[in-house]
Amino acid sequence: MAVREYPDVVSATGGQLSRYLWSDSLHHDVRDKFFFTKHGFVGPDVGGEGGTLDTSVGYPIVEKTELGKGRGKHIELPLLLALTGSATVGVTAMVDTAAEEALLFEYRKAYIETIRHATGYIGDMSEVRNTFLNKDNAVKQLTKWLAEQEEQMVFDAFYRGNAEHVAPSSGTTGIDRDQVLHPNWYGGGDVPAAVSATVEDAVDSNDTMGTAELERMGVWFDVNKIDPVRVPEKEGFQEGFIALLHPYQFYTLRQDPVWQSANENAGVRGFQNPLFTGAKGLWNGIFIYTSTLVENAETGRTDRTSKRKAIFFGANAILKAIGVPEAINPRQEDDYGLYRAWAISKTLGYARLDWIQDIASGPTTRNQSSAIMTTWAADPV
Repeated sequence: MAVREYPDVVSATGGQLSRYLWSDSLHHDVRDKFFFTKHGFVGPDVGGEGGTLDTSVGYPIVEKTELGKGRGKHIELPLLLALTGSATVGVTAMVDTAAEEALLFEYRKAYIETIRHATGYIGDMSEVRNTFLNKDNAVKQLTKWLAEQEEQMVFDAFYRGNAEHVAPSSGTTGIDRDQVLHPNWYGGGDVPAAVSATVEDAVDSNDTMGTAELERMGVWFDVNKIDPVRVPEKEGFQEGFIALLHPYQFYTLRQDPVWQSANENAGVRGFQNPLFTGAKGLWNGIFIYTSTLVENAETGRTDRTSKRKAIFFGANAILKAIGVPEAINPRQEDDYGLYRAWAISKTLGYARLDWIQDIASGPTTRNQSSAIMTTWAADPV
């Protein structure tokens, strides 16, 4: 694999920063441990100044790298909107009239920040007694740690608009830099169609995740013209949408008699079975996955620990922005080799794709790729 080397540079305070390396193999090692990469949900890097890829069928996570972008900078993803004007009939003039429809753009900025972590050990003799104490194992643990951090960033972005490390609190500067609750937020069961943090209290033990909720979200995907994702399988891929449930929500779904009957009598055989995609199930074109990172109801809500916020999404749901890829740095002050330690670092950000359009009346924001549904999901054990 090609290895990039960065020359020594001097910080603003005059201190000398150490030389460090990063490689393609390290980058792919982190990606391979990443939940969303393992299931084929991260698309190829769009790079440069390009916008989103083909939006007919795509990836939930759009990755964009702009090398050289440092801490506190942003990486922008543009989107060209489809034309919506009416047809001009016959010889009616179009020049200098409203018939000439302007091209409209939307965009989303993802701010990036550096995250780091280090590990190591003391003493040379330890290597003789313990084969775990070496650089290779330290790097493995650091890449696993970084992959776990990135998984949490994706969930942060779905729930609050941006990764926690770039937007630590809510504010008034807008979606680009703040924590902003999801604009498409629903409740299970008989809870009103659109909910907010303050009415999550209405979700009770009758409002569990079931096939009715999946049917509702299937309609939502269709009505809102959400682009499907490519779900890899043994022989090619299938098109569909994704539901990311907490294991407790999946438990209530499996208690639904309609779900049980369908899986007993109408299971798909062969490689088309959803089990070959890594999904836990398939309903109405929605592939079901589980994760313990699916959050409880918002803080302050009644019985919040018995409620979970499932995530439903299609293509182009999250922007992953990279300024500086993964790098491994050795400890510089090692007391003549006594201390053996390494650190991993990466400059990146994640943002929910709430598209922003600049128009004369002021910026407007819309999300056309994902939604949240709060349902009752108590611990069944």
